[in-house]
Amino acid sequence: GKDELAKVNSLKTSMSSDSPMGKFEIMALLKKPGNFLTTLSVGGNVMQKMVYNGEKGAMEQMGQKMPMDAETATSVKEDGVLFAELSYLERGFTATLVGIETIEGKKAYQIDLTSPSGRKKTLYYLTENSLKVREVEVQGEGEQATTITTDYGDYKKVNGVLVPHEMTLAGLLPMPLKFKMDVVELNGTVDAALFQLP
Repeated sequence: GKDELAKVNSLKTSMSSDSPMGKFEIMALLKKPGNFLTTLSVGGNVMQKMVYNGEKGAMEQMGQKMPMDAETATSVKEDGVLFAELSYLERGFTATLVGIETIEGKKAYQIDLTSPSGRKKTLYYLTENSLKVREVEVQGEGEQATTITTDYGDYKKVNGVLVPHEMTLAGLLPMPLKFKMDVVELNGTVDAALFQLP
């Protein structure tokens, strides 16, 4: 439970998905107090990298380095937190229980969440065990708006912590991407240099 989560100082995950465009791989590393690093690789080549050191961030796309824009930095600061649910309220998020929906044949609480910056997302947690099964966020505005739906499943215990080992991402590409977890590492050795900005 909560006590086990409080003992975690860092979390590294690596997941992969096979697609017609090649193998997609997402690596994410979170370390207290607010360090965040993620890479997206396609066919073994890093296409995108984001790093945030708790105050500022930087991005790299197709080898081009650039500072992280304010909007992205805000979303990373708000979302790039270990077990974010534990601190939503103390970090100024507003959560509203909307009701109960059926997700993949199971009943789930629907919670509308608004971040301090005004970003909105909808979260779904199973009524039977409180595990998160879906997250929906609309990115962009007007005709540019895109609905991103992330489904979570196949939860397994890693060092006493339940971690989803399957994730389906819909809305970014014409077809959904189903990721399988390859690596989960809790409290591993993390080189602080990984979070240094270029």
